[in-house]
Amino acid sequence: MSNGGIPGQKRGIMLDGRLLEYYLYSSRRNKHIRFRILSDATMAVSAPAGFPVQRVEEAIREKKDWIFKAIEQVSKETGLVPSRQYASGETLPLLGKNCTLQIIEVAANRIAVILEDDVFRVNVPAFLVGQVRQREIKRILVAWYRRYASSLIPARVAEINRQLFGFTYHSVKVKDQKTRWGSCSALKNLNFNWRLLLAAPEVLDYIIVHELAHLQELNHSARFWQLVESRCPGYRQLEKYLRREGKNLRF
Repeated sequence: MSNGGIPGQKRGIMLDGRLLEYYLYSSRRNKHIRFRILSDATMAVSAPAGFPVQRVEEAIREKKDWIFKAIEQVSKETGLVPSRQYASGETLPLLGKNCTLQIIEVAANRIAVILEDDVFRVNVPAFLVGQVRQREIKRILVAWYRRYASSLIPARVAEINRQLFGFTYHSVKVKDQKTRWGSCSALKNLNFNWRLLLAAPEVLDYIIVHELAHLQELNHSARFWQLVESRCPGYRQLEKYLRREGKNLRF
């Protein structure tokens, strides 16, 4: 990336609890500060040569509403989701709810997380900073989601099976699947992606119905879809949702 001056410097600024990273360019040809949102939803800032960084950050704060809206628009147009910064004030989805993330610096050496009143409170050792801090917060949150999924999903499978099917299956496991929301083996083992917790409850229930139906029809034949529709009449809309938004259900 070039802007006709010195190479861009990657910098960061906290805005409303969110870390905004941007590339700062300086050139003698610039008379004013200019902002540009790039196709990958990052921001480039062009400033006159010798312009103080403090003044640049003041300008960013003044334009923060426009910047966030512009990043959101580019993200929608390109299908991108801005990467999480794992900072206080961000929201994390959980079965149709948006939970607030609260980061609390502590003197302890152990990172820990608790969900209370739709707030994820993460205790983070004060010595953790930068990307190491972000990685550790992400790691502990993913571990929490997977533990919760491992408790919730098998129980939900048993309930839906009791209500709608009455089939026999061997096991239910929660996995970190990259390309599938669920699967059913010929041995009647059911597997589910923990990221289903990032969607609404009806999405999770549909995937459970989908995989339970495979216990009778281990294919995607017309009979399979008839069975699915008889238990989940609105499945087509949920399929469309997953095709459209599934890529955004991520950490």
